[in-house]
Order: sequence, then C-alpha cells, then structure tokens
Amino acid sequence: MLAEAQVFENNSIYVYFLSCIVIFSYQHFTKRQKISLIYATTIAMELISKYSWTLTLVMLLISMFILEEYLSDDKVKCELLGNVWYKMIDFTYQFIFIDAGIGIIINIIVSDERLCGFLREIPIDGFYGVNIGILLITIHMLNTSKFGLYDFQTIKRHFDQFDGKKIMWDSQELQRRFDIMVGLEDKSYFDRENSYNWFSVEFLKYKIETYRENRAWKKHFKAKRSWRYNLKCIWRLIKRFRLIRYVINRFVEKFSESKWSIDYFFRRLKMKIRGCSTLEMQLIRNIGIEKGYDKCIIRRKMFEFVYTYIFFNGLRDYYENTQNSKRREFKKFILYVYLHSIRLNMFGNDFKTIDKLFKKDQRVEQWDIDEFYVAILSLTGAPVTPKRMVLYPQVVNEIGIDLNRALAWRNMIKDFRITEIEKSDIDETKVKRVFYVIQGKILPYIKDGTFYGPNDGRNDWPSYGWENCWDFAREVYWHIWCDSFSNRTGTDDDMMRIYHSLEERTITPENCRKYLGSAEPGAVIRICDEIKGNDRMGKNKHSQILLSRDENGAAIYESNDYKTSIQYYTWNEYAEHYGQYKYFKYIKWPNLQK
Repeated sequence: MLAEAQVFENNSIYVYFLSCIVIFSYQHFTKRQKISLIYATTIAMELISKYSWTLTLVMLLISMFILEEYLSDDKVKCELLGNVWYKMIDFTYQFIFIDAGIGIIINIIVSDERLCGFLREIPIDGFYGVNIGILLITIHMLNTSKFGLYDFQTIKRHFDQFDGKKIMWDSQELQRRFDIMVGLEDKSYFDRENSYNWFSVEFLKYKIETYRENRAWKKHFKAKRSWRYNLKCIWRLIKRFRLIRYVINRFVEKFSESKWSIDYFFRRLKMKIRGCSTLEMQLIRNIGIEKGYDKCIIRRKMFEFVYTYIFFNGLRDYYENTQNSKRREFKKFILYVYLHSIRLNMFGNDFKTIDKLFKKDQRVEQWDIDEFYVAILSLTGAPVTPKRMVLYPQVVNEIGIDLNRALAWRNMIKDFRITEIEKSDIDETKVKRVFYVIQGKILPYIKDGTFYGPNDGRNDWPSYGWENCWDFAREVYWHIWCDSFSNRTGTDDDMMRIYHSLEERTITPENCRKYLGSAEPGAVIRICDEIKGNDRMGKNKHSQILLSRDENGAAIYESNDYKTSIQYYTWNEYAEHYGQYKYFKYIKWPNLQK
C-alpha cells in the first residue's frame, strides 16, 4: 500500500482521471450524481495538490466533455451529434445552464492557492470552509434545478413515429396548410433553407429584402403632390383665416402619432423579447423542455437557439447518412411533426396536440382549412377574436379562407362543441356573414389599433366619432381602393352624374334597386337633402360604404354618432330607414368609366 502511495506521489492528475473513470463506470449512479462526485473530486484535488485554478479547470472541462458527449446514457445524442463542433456547442450549453458550471468555476477560482496567500488574514480553516460551502451550494443547485430537458432519444421519438413514404408531400392541400402556418407564424420559414432560427445570414437577408419591398410599396402608394398644389392649399387656408388652426392641429396630430408610434414600438419590442421564435424554435422548446418553461426564460431562449442549430442539423445529417426519405422534404417534415406535437388551448378548451382538434381518421390535407386557420391563430396564446382574424389579409386571400366559417368554427370550439373527444360538424346554414372581402381587403377593418367591427360577445361596435361619417367612409374607401374621392357631385367617378332631376335621385325602393343594385362593392354612397355643391351643403347628410348587393338588397358599412355597423337592408327597408335624407347625392368608385 505504501508503495502504491509513492507511485502516485506528485501525480495527482493521474489520480484525478483515475477517480473520474471509476465514477463514470459505476452504472448505479445517475448523471447528476456522477457530476456531483466529479465536482467534489476536482475541488479536493485542487486543495490538496495546490495546482493552479487554470489547470484544474482544464482537467474538469476535459472530464466533463467526455462524460457529456461520449459516455452519455443518451445514445441517440451521441449518434446525431457526430460533428465535433455540435458536441462542443452542446457541452457548453449543458455545462453552463444544466450542470451548474458557473458555480463550480467560481469554486475552482476561490480554491486557488494564490488566493489563499492573498487573503492572509483569513485562517486556513476558514478558507477551506468557504470552498466547501461553495461546493455544497453548487451541488445543491445542480440537483435541485428548476429547469430540465428531455434527452435526445425522447425528442427524436416525435420524428420517428411518422413514415416519410406515406406522407403525400406533393399534395396541394397539404401545402396550403403549411402556407397558413408560415404566413401566420414565421414568414421566413421556407426562405431559410439551411438555418432554423433567426440568428443566421439567411434570416438577415430575408429581413433586408422584406424591408426593401415594404419601402417600395409605401413609395408607390404615397400621395404625390406638387409644390403648386401645396401653395394653393396654404393660400386657401390664409384666405379663410384657418392657417394657424391648421398648423396647430397638424402639430397635435403628429405629436399623437409619434407618441403612439413610440408606445407601439415598446409594445412590439416586449412581444419580440418574449416571442420572436421561428417555427423550429417553437417546436424544439415544446418537445425538448421537461420543466421550467415559464420560470427560466433566459435558459429557455438559449436552449431554443442552441438546439435548433445542433439538433435539426444533426437530424438532417443523420437522414442523409441513412438515406431516409424524410431528408427530401426535411423542412416540410418539421412542419408535419409540429402539427402532431404542439399543444393547443383555446378559451380553456385544451387539446394535447393540434391534430387532436380534428377527427382521428382524417389526414392533415383533409382537415377543414377554416378551422385550421383558427387553430394556428391560437398558437400565440392570445384569444382568437374577430379583430385578430382580420390581421392577415394576404394569407386569407392567397389561401382562400372563409372568415365567416372560421368564426363559426371558433365559436363551436369556444362553446366546447368541439373537444378532444367530441367532434361536431359545422352547420353551413347557420354561418352568419360578418366579414367581407373587397379588392382583397377585409372588412370590418382596423385603423390605428381600433377595430371597427364586432367586439367579442358584444354588439357595441365603436363609433368613428361625432358627425364623422364622411371621414369614416373616406378611410374605408382608401383601405379598399388605395384611392380617394372628392367631396363634390358630378365627377367622372360618380355614377349619379347623368341623373339631374330630384325625382331620379329620390331614395325609393325602385331607385335603390336601380343604383345600389348596379354599383360596385366598395363604392361610397352619399345621401343628402341637397344634390348640388360639395358635401358641406345640406342639413341632413350621411356617408356609407356598399359592401355587397343582390337582387333583394344590399349590405351597408357605416358609422354614426354612436356606433359602427354592418347591416343588410332590402330595398324597401333601405328606403324606409334612410328616406329622411331624401336623395342620392353621389355613388362613387374608381375607374367607373372603364
């Protein structure tokens, strides 16, 4: 025994690694127990051998790297992370955020002999006591962590349950559902062919290209006014003694817009910090985090960044090496797994995964497209309200979403007529028409954050303001046509310019059928007791937007002093309800001559 002790004298490094080998080989220890023993052995070795903290730290990192990446019980992890770079990234995250690495590094630095010599006033017993205390705190943090991850074997099981050969990748219906997911959750998804989070060159290129497209769009639709036009406006204001009032009003308006923009910026920034996740990041956190999802935000975010990179790249390389059919449509396959792995909760109605919302015997491409739209809208956790349903006009138009059916599906889910167990079919005859699409624009619409449409569960649509029906009609008209109309009758875009007598313009059921029944949806309607001059003329006057018409009547969108509304009137009902205004002053829409 004495001879063996002499052999290892001044060879603490060999003793240390031999101790680590013994700890690694003991199968009854859990991973955390093994790490706890390695930490204790490391500190003991440093205190006894009096090695520098840098050398001690290097030995610890070597032993921990071997344990994490080569001697791990997670065989799937060793298989997927074949690239040394992936292993280094995985080890760095595991050591810092899972294995309480910061604590043991501090412990190693404090245990250094030079620190003991520097703090000469501290007794040696106190020095050892401080180090033992830090070690115990580190081991306690390691074994009582509030944040935990599933192993790679559990994560990969979500992907192994599907046979790529049985999925109809070329199906247009399947692609439509993928397009909804991408349009609502992550528009950059298919542009990032080789990256899985927004910390990438591909994402940066996408953002730059999108910014340029938005600038070009704004420049195209920006109203172009000459300096002569501006001088005429100023002179008109001076003549009417309104210049000072105009300047003050413009200043107040710009200040209000700036304040709203700043508030909006910080609200969006807060949402970006708490959100701002690609679809891959959403998937990996839902299938990879075992506990601590809401309590450990920083560790969760770092996990999303790190493991979307190493896991999906490792999985793709694995499919390539094994010539798996899932590699051919790997990005689509991730979306397919997403639909069968993400939890769904709407109005307290809980579904284990998205596919549980639909009938069990249905394939993804057979899911109702409007119900699917509602499901994806709910993924952010915010309630699916009528206001949120109109926020994605491009998706609605490109995919062909019927928002009225979607609202009916949403109400069925809210009323628990659709659950994981019970699946009710929609009654098409009871679908109410609330939304209209004109020229690709959805109505009711949102202006400066206010939705001039149905409030959830209430019928008190907000008014645009006192005596502001004309301004409301102008805003809606611009929203539909990206164009404006003048406040005078008889212009080229006025279908009433050829009718001059009061009798021809009187609001009667016959004239309602004649004019409103032939007008273009989206046209502005001005009714007034005076048919000449501009819109300031007359005592009784009102402006409306025509949404739709058929042989029996028309749907009207308007704002009065109390509320905004969309109402369908038969020709008789319209004449009776608005007969007090007497005449149709003008009915306008762009390109009337064409």
